[in-house]
Amino acid sequence: MRVFGGWRAAFTFLTVIPVGGTQYSEAAWRWAAAWFPFVGAIVGAAGAGVFVLLRPTDIWVAAIGAMTLTIVLTGAFHEDGLADSADALGGSFDREKLFAILKDSRVGTYGALALVLSVSLRAASLVALDSAAPLALIFVHAAARTTPVWMMAGVPYVTSRDTSKSRPVVRTGWIHAAFATAFAFGLGCFFVLTGSLSVRTAARALAALKGQPVDLVWSSDLPRCHRPAEILARDLRVPLRVDPALREISMGQWEGRTWDDIARRESGEYQRWMKRWRTDAPPSGETLVAFELRVRNWIDGVRAEGPQLLIAHAGVVRVLRVVLAGLDWDAAMNRPVPHLALQPAGA
Repeated sequence: MRVFGGWRAAFTFLTVIPVGGTQYSEAAWRWAAAWFPFVGAIVGAAGAGVFVLLRPTDIWVAAIGAMTLTIVLTGAFHEDGLADSADALGGSFDREKLFAILKDSRVGTYGALALVLSVSLRAASLVALDSAAPLALIFVHAAARTTPVWMMAGVPYVTSRDTSKSRPVVRTGWIHAAFATAFAFGLGCFFVLTGSLSVRTAARALAALKGQPVDLVWSSDLPRCHRPAEILARDLRVPLRVDPALREISMGQWEGRTWDDIARRESGEYQRWMKRWRTDAPPSGETLVAFELRVRNWIDGVRAEGPQLLIAHAGVVRVLRVVLAGLDWDAAMNRPVPHLALQPAGA
């Protein structure tokens, strides 16, 4: 089928990923644009994989590492286009001069600034998204490659036939744009149904609360608690207060890794910490004493403003058991923290 004939041409056009061959039929090049979002999803998935692998080291390292791979895979194709466009639009109001700048391989002031701002904004966005960054990388890379397909279908191509390198690709039509949109839309729906909807389901599960009075919802600023707390507060029509003091204990360099992985790769450090976990911090992490003090200070600062709900991490729940129920840390650690359970503070 012709519809499947363009995926390799799309990879060849947008990336440096070898897919076999560079000579394709005119029909394949026409359908290449329809596969742009698919190529974007693959590139984004590769970046997401790097983000997940590097996240335990440092979130900025993970963000920059993910961006670096996506740029390498695309041969800085989009960054080159951004720099050329910024130089052309910022440096000329004359049509002929504008096209001359677009064809100039040198990067000017506008282009350099555009690159710095773009890369900085993307890195900061990934850091802000944190645990949501991997899915965002996949979806945004796919969705961002949908708009150009519509532009190619609906806007005349202005570059001369004699100098154009992209004319076979841009000769696309509405059916190709619709195909690209359907893929991006389907990908978005899939993420909603399997990802953010699961967060909404969690919030709905807690909404058994609706039969009980709640005047205020508390949460940390980490997405895994903040997102369901935000949905729940909106559903209950009560204020949401976000406090970084309610974050889970920081595991430093071990953040996001399994205990088996840590024990296997850093056996000596792990064994030493396991013997003194009540007093020592993980590498670059937080001590239990500091963590308990942080949550204690939050407890001391909470005012009696009617019934309040805390969407909490497991570690925070254990601190509440130590502070409010008088358990020692061994007992608090040995008592399981049920997922999505509604309990009185300290229970």
